[in-house]
Amino acid sequence: MSWPAFARRLATPAHRRKVARFCFVSAALLLPGGYAVARWGLAIDPQVVRCLPEVRAVLIDRWQPPTERGDLVVFEAQGLEPAFADGTLLVKRLAGLPGDLVDITAAGVRVNGQLLADGLALAGKLGHAAADFTRHYRVPQGQFLALGTDPSSLDGRYYGPLPQDRIRGRARVLF
Repeated sequence: MSWPAFARRLATPAHRRKVARFCFVSAALLLPGGYAVARWGLAIDPQVVRCLPEVRAVLIDRWQPPTERGDLVVFEAQGLEPAFADGTLLVKRLAGLPGDLVDITAAGVRVNGQLLADGLALAGKLGHAAADFTRHYRVPQGQFLALGTDPSSLDGRYYGPLPQDRIRGRARVLF
C-alpha cells in the first residue's frame, strides 16, 4: 500500500480507531513482556548428579539478590575451569555471608557451628587429599559462600568464598 492510499484510509475515524487500538494493545503486551524478559529467566539443571538433588528447574530473578542464608543464589563461574567454563551460571544455596565463621573438615562444612554440608567427597577426584581443603576462616566483606546439598557438589568447600559482584540473582524452585 502506498503512502497516499494509507493517508486516505487514516482520514476515516473507524480506521484511526483501529490503528489506535492496535498501538494500545501492542504497547500493553510488549511493555510487560519486555519487563518480564529483562527481570526473569528460566534455568534447568541438565546434570545427572545435581548439587541440589531436590531442584531440577528454577526461575531466576535477576533484579533481586539473595539476602538470607538458605536462599538459592545464581552466580557466574570464573576460574572454575575445567569443571565450569567462565561465565557459566551456577545455582547453589547461600551458606555464608560476610563475617560468618566457616569450618571445613573431612567430616563436613560448618557455618557458625551449624553443619550445612557433609564431607569432602570430591577431594580424591580433584587429585587432592581431603586435608588439602580443610580450613577455618571468616567470610570476608564483599564475599559469600555457596554450597550444594549433595556431598559430591563442586562448591565453596573446594573453591572457597566468592566475590559478591558475581551474583546474578536469586532463584526460586519451580520443580
